Amino acid sequence: MRNSVSGDAVVHGHSVQAQVIESLTFAAPQGYRPPVPRQLPSSNHLFVNRAAELGALTDALTSSRLISVSGLGGVGKTQLVTRWASTTGAEHFPDGELYADLERSAGVAAAAEESAGEDG
Repeated sequence: MRNSVSGDAVVHGHSVQAQVIESLTFAAPQGYRPPVPRQLPSSNHLFVNRAAELGALTDALTSSRLISVSGLGGVGKTQLVTRWASTTGAEHFPDGELYADLERSAGVAAAAEESAGEDG
């Protein structure tokens, strides 16, 4: 058996790799609660004049569990949602917030496609 981690992969904390798992038991002290994930990136301190948009995000949660924010690149979508979630996240998302950098993922995929095109 060989283990390898490649690319930008990073393993934090405990990790188990196995070919076949027949049974698995986790034990934790009584009353143990894992830490609540708060993975939001820091918000830009130059964030101004978006009170209406912040309110619209809060209002949208009354009628939907999924909210999508769209717009041209660079208009401040990430800053808007990050600011909103950092100020109201604990109230609306008591189980925590997870952050996925979709721009970086798209950039990595585009770079891989571009380099693949150069080879053949």
